Amino acid sequence: MKTMGLMVVILTSCGTKNKFPAVDRLTNCYSKYSMKFMNEFRATRLRHIASEGGYSRIRLYGNPGTEEGRRKGGLNSLRTHHLRKTQFKQLTQIRRPRNSRLLAEFLGILIGDGHLATYWMSVTTNSKTDSEHAEFVQKMIYLLFGLRARIRKKKGQNALTVVVTAKNLVNFLHKKGMPKGNKLAGNLHIPLWITQNKNYKKSFLRGLFDTDGSVYQDFRVIKGRRYQGIGLLFSSASESLRKDIIEILLALDYNPTGGVGTHRSIYLRKRENIVRYFKEIGTSNLKHSERLERFLGGVA
Repeated sequence: MKTMGLMVVILTSCGTKNKFPAVDRLTNCYSKYSMKFMNEFRATRLRHIASEGGYSRIRLYGNPGTEEGRRKGGLNSLRTHHLRKTQFKQLTQIRRPRNSRLLAEFLGILIGDGHLATYWMSVTTNSKTDSEHAEFVQKMIYLLFGLRARIRKKKGQNALTVVVTAKNLVNFLHKKGMPKGNKLAGNLHIPLWITQNKNYKKSFLRGLFDTDGSVYQDFRVIKGRRYQGIGLLFSSASESLRKDIIEILLALDYNPTGGVGTHRSIYLRKRENIVRYFKEIGTSNLKHSERLERFLGGVA
């Protein structure tokens, strides 16, 4: 009787009211009912296992929806990569400074003698005349970004390179206006956020002059007479950058010459211009102040 009752239930589920079907029809209907029941059972079991697994992950790594959970998960991920030696590298965290005179000066240095690669940035300078300035750049990087740069001496060359490996830093400086790769490949310009602030303009010029500028003895012949004076120049292979520099110097009431067409240097040749430049803008490169002292006897 129990068997007959089960058969009635199965047949009812299969959509028939016939209590005495053929054997093959009964077998097919029973298999269909059993398959449906097993599929539901497996689905319920899988949901239960998944739920238990999720709770286990939360106990181990923390709730991924919270800051603490993401921190724990990240730390565990780093440990896993370290144990498995996957060569995974964590992005170096940097300080992201607001726009400032110090940052503007650093952009001037970078546009002058700097380079941005994919994962690192560098500033290359003369090892004989600019070693103190290289150390200044190293300290500047720490003050601005909280990173410790290395200074490397290039073999067989009179060159020092200040290097920092940090992709986050490269991306930050790129957003601030420094091109990646060959900076002369496109139209190199002074970043807009610098040109819109008078103090930032001065700081940028100081950084640029300290790397791509020079103080020199200026000899001129006027009406057959030879005169000796002092000159200040900026040099750049980028015509678009030279135009920007000239605009800034004019806006600051200086009298620049050159820098147009094939002339790669921009000059300040009036004594009063040069004296005012070093009073108002100044230099962070000891080389320039020493040459000024030697050629002019200091700024009076």
